[in-house]
Amino acid sequence: MIIIGAGPTGLGAAWHWHRNSADKCLVLEASDRAGGLSASFTDDVGFTWDLGSHLQFSHYRYLDDVLASILDDSHWNQHQRSTFVWFGDRFIPYPFQFNLHHLPEQERWDCVRGLLERPVGPPQRADFSVWCRSVFGAAITDLFMRPYNEKLWACRLEDMTADWIAERVAVPDLADVLRNLCLSSDQSNWGPNAMFRYPRRGGAGSVWQAVAAKLPSGSVRYHTEVVSIDAAARTVVTGRGERFQYGTLLSAVPLPILRQLMQCPESLRNVNRLRHTRTHIVGVGLNGRAPSSLSGHCWSYFPQPAIPFYRLTVLSNLSDAVVPTTGRSWSLMAEVTEPDEKTLSRDEVVNSVIAALESLHLAARSEILSVWHRRLPFGYPVPTLDRDVILDETNAWLESVGVFSRGRFGAWKYEVSNQDHSFMQGVEFVDRLLHGSVESTLHPRIIASHSVTAEESGALSEVTSCG
Repeated sequence: MIIIGAGPTGLGAAWHWHRNSADKCLVLEASDRAGGLSASFTDDVGFTWDLGSHLQFSHYRYLDDVLASILDDSHWNQHQRSTFVWFGDRFIPYPFQFNLHHLPEQERWDCVRGLLERPVGPPQRADFSVWCRSVFGAAITDLFMRPYNEKLWACRLEDMTADWIAERVAVPDLADVLRNLCLSSDQSNWGPNAMFRYPRRGGAGSVWQAVAAKLPSGSVRYHTEVVSIDAAARTVVTGRGERFQYGTLLSAVPLPILRQLMQCPESLRNVNRLRHTRTHIVGVGLNGRAPSSLSGHCWSYFPQPAIPFYRLTVLSNLSDAVVPTTGRSWSLMAEVTEPDEKTLSRDEVVNSVIAALESLHLAARSEILSVWHRRLPFGYPVPTLDRDVILDETNAWLESVGVFSRGRFGAWKYEVSNQDHSFMQGVEFVDRLLHGSVESTLHPRIIASHSVTAEESGALSEVTSCG
């Protein structure tokens, strides 16, 4: 088996394959390190940066056991999530809809009235806009859900399905909302990442570097970019001119890139209709200590269109080892979605981020020690209304020629694209090959609608799925 990509998906597949098959598998990775979109980098000043906000929390005992066998407790910082939404001139505890008592009086009432006036019964249409108004009412949708999500996704809510919601969005219970409002009580412990881990050293990518290091020698080949795939000959060609024969090919590269590699424009023509975001990561390393307004903050959300970043992480609050001098430097990491209609330059993005940090009184330009920037051509796969139809057609053709596409941009399913989901997509794919098992992470609806025994589902006996 050949695997393209040494991110969580490729490493999960390689890990499980080597422990359950006598045959060899080879992971081809274009970059110089493992991790994919979960890799980390240290700049010349000594600040460590991730490619976005990547935390360790898991739905799967299998992954927990793998990491425990490699990394002991000393590798981790444990955190209770402390996150906020910037609204007006203040930070409001997240989730926004559970903490309305922090809003000005008129907005408070508008939100409650919107909840009281929600339509009865399920929405008639499945798009995200209708879903939001049915669940949150008009005011919460207009004040937070629409501006934040359209900023994040660079996509109208009307063009997105609501099938991806699952545990990604906190659905308000009216009694809880009113109780918190009347008692001025904060509720912020919602969701699967209410408690999470972050590496003490090396950033999020140190986890995947450690996993890759435990694979058999020679299993992962770095600096090895795949430049073409011959589906008829079942051959992979690298930039060095090497050719590798495969019986089964597992690809974690984005589907549009896979289409280019396979040179099959007609068979995969609808892949180009899939939408995705392009993300700029801006790391700002600063002298001194974080201001009191960011004390204890993990990250915050910014729905306002005038503020360039949709999320701002106080990375040095997750680990004091990601800065060059503990106690005398700190760091912020901003994430900016690039609009569909325009390619943003590094200078444009960096200057707008720094200007916003100054205007919000979160950081001063005079305190900056380092600025790090990385543009991700693929940030998030957008769950558009036609996504599942396109994926079903695409995967049917790919599998007919022995190619299987998994991972954040291989499977193109945002709802199962966290690090733990991606790792288990690789594990479950191997179980499918070896035992005919159901891939429960990739197909949660199948699991939800059928009773599957542990024997039938292989690794499912060791997996607790969020599906």
